[in-house]
Amino acid sequence: MRIGSLFIFIAIVATTTSAYSDHIDGAPPTAPKCNILQYRNSIAEFERQATNGSAEQMYCIGYYHYIVAGNKKAVDPDSDRHALKWFKKSAKLGLADAAYRVGEMYMKGFGVSRDYELAVEWFLKSSQMGDHNSGASIADLFFKGKGFHGRYTPYSPEWYREAGKLSKRASGFGPIFTHYGKKNENRQFEFLKNSAKAGIVTAQHDLAYYYDTHDKLVKNEMNAAKWYEIAARNGHLWAKSVIATRYAEGDGIQKNFVLAYAWYNVAVVGGENLSKAWRDKLEQKMTPSQIEEAQKLTLRLLDQVK
Repeated sequence: MRIGSLFIFIAIVATTTSAYSDHIDGAPPTAPKCNILQYRNSIAEFERQATNGSAEQMYCIGYYHYIVAGNKKAVDPDSDRHALKWFKKSAKLGLADAAYRVGEMYMKGFGVSRDYELAVEWFLKSSQMGDHNSGASIADLFFKGKGFHGRYTPYSPEWYREAGKLSKRASGFGPIFTHYGKKNENRQFEFLKNSAKAGIVTAQHDLAYYYDTHDKLVKNEMNAAKWYEIAARNGHLWAKSVIATRYAEGDGIQKNFVLAYAWYNVAVVGGENLSKAWRDKLEQKMTPSQIEEAQKLTLRLLDQVK
């Protein structure tokens, strides 16, 4: 849901010009940093400059319409339509986050009639450009049965496996299987366990997540750690970072700085960049001999992990 008050938005932008709403939970921002407050009194001039400008300039004009003008619809009722136009221009020049925004607007019906098929098409484009948010968005629509012509039976193993493939670029930022319904959560949880045991890596990560977070249903830190490590060993990138943190903190598993450091290394090698800072912070608590041991263990893990 977009911020309903221009005043609140400006207060947020004052602290970070790259902040924006509606991103997938836990996903790092990849968009250009837009100082959009400068556009308020001279948007027409900035649009003129952006017409033959860079993808980043076009994105920021679209972002201005989407966030700031979007909260003043009495002044500009077509703000979403303008945003969509500029995001498309930016995306055509290769900006991945702009393509993600176009998909998001088709998915939510902002500035255009809602169209899940086109949303998937734009999310796929964004994903191919390297945007991490899009993989999770694709999988989310897939799980809701939207945008895929009903080609898969919900809750079938093939359905879960295909969603895992679609979400691969998301690197596990948040669980893919998020749609527990109160009436059917026990049945769905059993399905999740069976999928994990069948070797579907995405399900293994998601099972760990639900053991970790569902207080009323399955809260169990030891099982969470167990399944995070299984998912990590089977190649789930985010799970590699999570199990490293588990070892570092002794969360559901015996604390072990050497294993934590090694798993962070494995995650970094796989491309999970957040793990580098966490590894470096952990290093300050370790002895030189522990670090040396962890480096050796890293090499063994890299040979073992998918």
